Amino acid sequence: MPSLPETRVKRSRTFEQVGLDYMGPLSVKSITGLVKRWIALFMSFTTRAVHLEMAGNLSAENFLHVLRRFIARREYPKLILSDNANQFQLIFKTIMEENANFLATKGMVWKNNIPRAPWVVDSLALRRVIERKLLKKGELITLIVEIEGILNTRPLTYVGFGDYGIIRPIDFISPMASLDLPINYDSDQDEYTSYTIKTKDKPVKYWTSTLSTLDVFWKLWKEEYLISLRERTQRELTSPRIVEKRILHENEIVLLNEPKVPRGVWKLARDGKIRRATIQLPNGKQIDRSINMLYHMEIDATKDREENVDDEPEEPIAQ
Repeated sequence: MPSLPETRVKRSRTFEQVGLDYMGPLSVKSITGLVKRWIALFMSFTTRAVHLEMAGNLSAENFLHVLRRFIARREYPKLILSDNANQFQLIFKTIMEENANFLATKGMVWKNNIPRAPWVVDSLALRRVIERKLLKKGELITLIVEIEGILNTRPLTYVGFGDYGIIRPIDFISPMASLDLPINYDSDQDEYTSYTIKTKDKPVKYWTSTLSTLDVFWKLWKEEYLISLRERTQRELTSPRIVEKRILHENEIVLLNEPKVPRGVWKLARDGKIRRATIQLPNGKQIDRSINMLYHMEIDATKDREENVDDEPEEPIAQ
């Protein structure tokens, strides 16, 4: 495979180099009727961390507010990349021109040159969930922030196995954070039912309804995310530069697809055999699973070890 771009591997702050995309428009309920809203998606190229912001429109002025809110919580990005095939390319160009002084003053560079954005899976799942249900502004803001939490707690790779040393995007923002997003275990309500709070039992129904929407996103996104991991591996197998096929290795740590686990919970396992694998869970229990239920981690530690065998040791970060 060709080497990764420098933006993906260079040591930097979490959101120092980011990709940007707009998703929408989305219909949102207001006191005057339906209004259109967009979601700005920032993604760190180095840590895969995600930041979501609601945008009122596609004007340069509104984007400046979006960017200022992002900066207030994530610091100034040095580089912003957007998709050159995006339908909002003209909008981005206008925004960049009208905010050129602000960008230059802060030392930010904006380029449109991403041929295949890595956040497409996140955007598609988010759109499929939100487009099914009309939300109020407050509901939409809550939902996208909780979805941001789901995306930032996905496992990237691991350090060790028995002690559950999973590395997640959020660990680069708030190490060892436990978001504990509420889970709807036993609701039998229609996941897209809208409730008006008038009696004391309505808040409970409204609460379970909003949690169900989050559950739907988790289900759709998890399916798309696992498929993307498998498709990425298949693209590597068909690459003319690959000599050996990328298959599961004995003792490799993998993601285990368990449909019944609660939202936000990922199972890791150690692969023991090929085709039908005997895997070991972190608690030591061994079970048999088809390799179709096993997925490579987003960051392939096995490949890194193979590629770094002959590398010279780096100097320590600090004495």
